[in-house]
Amino acid sequence: MGARPFNFTVRWHVVNRNSVLYRTHQTWKLNAMYVGLLFSAVIQLIPGWMRPTPSPGTAALFAGVGALGAFISLAIPFFGIRCPACGSHWLWRAAHQPYRQWRASLWSPKCPECGSGDPRAPNNRWRGP
Repeated sequence: MGARPFNFTVRWHVVNRNSVLYRTHQTWKLNAMYVGLLFSAVIQLIPGWMRPTPSPGTAALFAGVGALGAFISLAIPFFGIRCPACGSHWLWRAAHQPYRQWRASLWSPKCPECGSGDPRAPNNRWRGP
């Protein structure tokens, strides 16, 4: 028996490659959210690791910077992941779904609002004169 190929061993099957989120190349926004939240949590933990213990003002500064980073990390995908055809915010819509339905709503093969599945759909959000 030979060893498994490196690609098979390391590759994660987290992303549904049939979803419109993947086909419109917007999964990087979710990944940016995960990385940003991780860094925000680490920033908030830094004062506990410092020796000697920092002043309460320093700890509050780290907590504030971490909270601001977490807020920005959450705002990017909530307002940035949208349908190219109708402009619907998919993550915002998925967050308002009942429990256990939000994931299916987010990773669906077409837009839950307008039904568009084409990543090259025209921009119909412009409301001209």
